[in-house]
Amino acid sequence: MDFGEKRVGLALSDPLGLTAQGMETLEPEDEGELLTKIEEMVTQKGITKVVVGLPLNMNGSKGPTAKKVLKFTEKLREKLKKPIVTWDERLSTISARRALNDMRRRTKGRKGEVDRLAATIILQSYLESQR
Repeated sequence: MDFGEKRVGLALSDPLGLTAQGMETLEPEDEGELLTKIEEMVTQKGITKVVVGLPLNMNGSKGPTAKKVLKFTEKLREKLKKPIVTWDERLSTISARRALNDMRRRTKGRKGEVDRLAATIILQSYLESQR
């Protein structure tokens, strides 16, 4: 999950936990709606663990955005009753934009696509670390 102020990009791993695929980008009205949508998706897809990107500063410290993500993660943990892992997401959005540019796809007006690809990059990085 690539958690943002306005949008949340989502990705899902294959059953073997080898590859990440982008799912969708949520644009909820509020945090309550976001928690409900994620809970529905987790139940529907049989998800057993959630990985949330943690936007650390370049020096590894936690800034205001990381603290917001950690607060949201606690609420999500209470709602889902499933393991929630935070994962360093430094540069994931930049990597996503670069990948789209490399594919000759414009990122302007495609913020949802950038968020979904960033979530995929975050999840793939996590999956690779588990091997």
